[in-house]
Amino acid sequence: MAHGQLTLERERAGRLVNLGIRFFLSAALTAGQTAGGAAPFALGWVSAAGPGAEGLAALAGAFAGAA
Repeated sequence: MAHGQLTLERERAGRLVNLGIRFFLSAALTAGQTAGGAAPFALGWVSAAGPGAEGLAALAGAFAGAA
């Protein structure tokens, strides 16, 4: 059973890393602006993240970047 537990912990750690990447990339993309002053990059990233935990992490990153 130790091998099964190790696999689950590795999957959980990988999922947390994935969510963290989505959060921080969304926060960084909030700073990017076009020539007209609009900042559509974070919105596009949140839309591409889709529903679920990934989308929620990207949306939270966009809010944190805007703040």
